[in-house]
Amino acid sequence: MFQVTVIVCRSDFIIYGDTHMAWNKRKPMKISSIKLMQTIVPLEQSIASGMILGGSYP
Repeated sequence: MFQVTVIVCRSDFIIYGDTHMAWNKRKPMKISSIKLMQTIVPLEQSIASGMILGGSYP
């Protein structure tokens, strides 16, 4: 079973828990997620909270 931790920050970034990288949805650029790691929530909770904004996920 493949599981990934996903959060959304300011509607612009999606952070993948398995890579600890934040992907800017507006630009093809990776940023550091060290300062954002404390806001990680489970994928199920993200969906329940409506935090998943859509898009293509690698």
